[in-house]
Amino acid sequence: MHHYVYEIINNINHKKYIGKRSCECNIENDKYMGSGVIIRKAIKKYGLDNFTKQTIKTFSTEEEAFKYEKQLIEKLNAVNDSNYYNIKDGGLGNSRNDAIKLNKNLSSEKRIIRSKKLSILNSGKNNAMYGKTGKNNPTSKEIVMLSLDGDLIKIFNCIREANDYFNNPKTYSLISKVCKNKYGTAYKYLWLFKSDYNELINNNTFNDWVNNTKNDLKENRKIALINTQQSLKKPVYMLNQDTYEIMRRFESATDAGLSMNIVITNITRNCKHKSITAGGYSWIYVEEYNKLTLSQIVRLYKHSGKSVVCINTGEVFDMIKKASIYYNLKSSSGIIECCKKERDFSGKHHKTNEPIIWMYYNEYINKSMEEIQQLIIKVKNNDIYYKQIICTTTNEIFKTSKEASNKYNISNIHSCCRGERKSAGKHPITKEPLKWMYYDEYIHKMEVIGQPDNFINTY
Repeated sequence: MHHYVYEIINNINHKKYIGKRSCECNIENDKYMGSGVIIRKAIKKYGLDNFTKQTIKTFSTEEEAFKYEKQLIEKLNAVNDSNYYNIKDGGLGNSRNDAIKLNKNLSSEKRIIRSKKLSILNSGKNNAMYGKTGKNNPTSKEIVMLSLDGDLIKIFNCIREANDYFNNPKTYSLISKVCKNKYGTAYKYLWLFKSDYNELINNNTFNDWVNNTKNDLKENRKIALINTQQSLKKPVYMLNQDTYEIMRRFESATDAGLSMNIVITNITRNCKHKSITAGGYSWIYVEEYNKLTLSQIVRLYKHSGKSVVCINTGEVFDMIKKASIYYNLKSSSGIIECCKKERDFSGKHHKTNEPIIWMYYNEYINKSMEEIQQLIIKVKNNDIYYKQIICTTTNEIFKTSKEASNKYNISNIHSCCRGERKSAGKHPITKEPLKWMYYDEYIHKMEVIGQPDNFINTY
């Protein structure tokens, strides 16, 4: 076996890569060109003919070669230097488990450098998805636009094409949500992915789907109308917009609007804290006013509109966009969906790694601390990363998948728990495949088949 440290040079941009190699053939005949993530991407990008390899030093043992490789990479500062393709210090293999170890142990500075090097190779035309938008995207789906009676109006190659048809940037997410849920309307039309549409047609259930959808929409409109009528009948207080002291009481928003010559819907919007004032006054339902202190009322109107609260920390943001930027979230849509109860949380806290739960401020101040804590606990229990895990191979129970992952230095535990794979990792001593389940699902299964419990708690 021959062991040597080599250097690969890109003849176009003169960037280099330092690596170690062990082979049975003569070193001169070895065609191996590195296994690093970035060097392989670079070779694919520029072509193998544009790279040359030269041997730096040979060794009698693999350990010596590894040691020299690491020393040389550190001496050249190759990991931090943008003129090198190296992203690790060397001295390790390149198996998947080694890659996982490396990723966990990288400092924040090295993560940034690694990310920048990969970004250069994957940006612009180098990206596999470059130019593949709309119908050119292999993952895009055809969608159908239907009348409320289920008549086929138009077929689009993708959602982006439908978006261009309406010439509204907000249409994309709206149509996408309707197609995914197979429920609701967008711009007074019904929408389905063409595959779902064909399935309903083939199963002779399309007419049933249309009728059920129409009935549900009618029911929702009735509920909305009743809620609106009830809100118009609620007694309201007219408050001084500066001191928030009570100036007058009205038996309903309608009475207030007619008496003060103010648009009634503006008063109800203000009562629901969707605006700061209406007609130069602040308005609040009597029932809500009696539950709040003056300081809470002041804060309520100070943060009227789209203010949101991170209920984990109690932080208030006067704009959803500011909240998403502060917690480095990809978009604001997750916070909005969380506030609308369409999802449990959006993002993870950068210090505690807890799922971040969001709520509109006007709703938050009407909740007790006990209700807030119960919600946080409920979300944590539903979050798979806070679920107890059991290794059915060893009968060990872990508080979280992270604990299990750290003990056995593996990933893909959740994929195993969801039944997407048979096992995740191997036992370090017995080499048995490790099988995993969510603990609550395991208990339920044991109760059904009536097997005894022989668990080993790791905490």
